[in-house]
Amino acid sequence: MTSTDSSLKPQEPRKLVYGHAKAHDCLAFADADTAPEEAGEITAIFSARTWGEARSVPVRHTSNPARAFDTMRSTTSTATTSRSTSTNSTR
Repeated sequence: MTSTDSSLKPQEPRKLVYGHAKAHDCLAFADADTAPEEAGEITAIFSARTWGEARSVPVRHTSNPARAFDTMRSTTSTATTSRSTSTNSTR
């Protein structure tokens, strides 16, 4: 998007690195400044031997699918509990 506002300062272009993401068999891009940390987080998550070990990996630059799944699962079980409770109350 182009802006005509002269008060906006031009931003420095971001430096990107790219490579092959084996997990998704695709071309992946990352910010050059944080790429080593991102790679470390991804390696730690995929190297985990248990679900709990994967869930405990701290992340700053990536998302942790083990944590996301737990969040999704707890939301789903709450919805299921609500439905079963309301079904029981109408009987």
